[in-house]
Amino acid sequence: MIAESVLNYLMEISVLSFVFPVVILLTWRLRTVRNLMPALWGALVFVFFAKLLQAIPDGLFVGFDNPVSRFVNSHQIVYAIYQGLMAAIFEETGRFLAFRYMITGEKFDNRQTAITYGIGHGGIACMIVLGIGNLQYYMAGVILNQEATRKEMSAGMAEAMMEELSQFTSLSLILDGLAQVAFFALQIGLSIIIYQAVRNAVLRKRLFAYAMGLHLLSYLPGGFWRAGFIPQPVSLALTVLIVLAALFLAGGIYREMGEAEKERDAIAKKKGTSKEAKNWAFAKKRLTNIDSKND
Repeated sequence: MIAESVLNYLMEISVLSFVFPVVILLTWRLRTVRNLMPALWGALVFVFFAKLLQAIPDGLFVGFDNPVSRFVNSHQIVYAIYQGLMAAIFEETGRFLAFRYMITGEKFDNRQTAITYGIGHGGIACMIVLGIGNLQYYMAGVILNQEATRKEMSAGMAEAMMEELSQFTSLSLILDGLAQVAFFALQIGLSIIIYQAVRNAVLRKRLFAYAMGLHLLSYLPGGFWRAGFIPQPVSLALTVLIVLAALFLAGGIYREMGEAEKERDAIAKKKGTSKEAKNWAFAKKRLTNIDSKND
């Protein structure tokens, strides 16, 4: 039997995984009054690159039965390195392409675009990984706790599901939820780094490498925990430290982008070439023409 408290936590954390990103996105929208299209692109890029394209190497190296997949799946640290490397390659490449070719134009030429994108990217990841994942575990636990439905399952399947679910505790589920919050923040930080990499050709390779490395490192604490080298709380603490390092780097970049944008807007204002100045000049011209006709 699966403990009722575990099932409750599975459902509650699953619901929060869907609500949390939406609340963050709406709060950000109310505060900045920015276009939410980058968030949609962030979600689409994650689904396409991390779930569809990444499924190709996943099938070859961890899915299908072969010597490589047996080696990777039997070593948790190797599996964590593989997962982190694939996530870094596919997600950061998708993020770069989105900023370079999809999210373009004057209305997206501001640093807030990076955060909006990161909320969408990290939000859909939270919903899929933690939300849908926990919901599936909850449904499996409900089935196993019902004797009638459990008898209809094969003995091997029921035993495997019971073994996996029995590893969950209320504490482990809470720590999983906190880890996903950390990953959500990481996605925002990485989005800022890659956004600047697109804008700054001189630092492009370096910033892209930083994002790749931080993304890869974020998977290692979980691998050490699953391999039994460290307890889960230590794994979470190490993950948070990596995320804080990414946010520290991203925060510095974000401030520099803000200063650069202020200088750009000041220069544009002096030249009278800003969008707002052009719109105001056009409006005054229209009003002058109307007044002239009335006279």
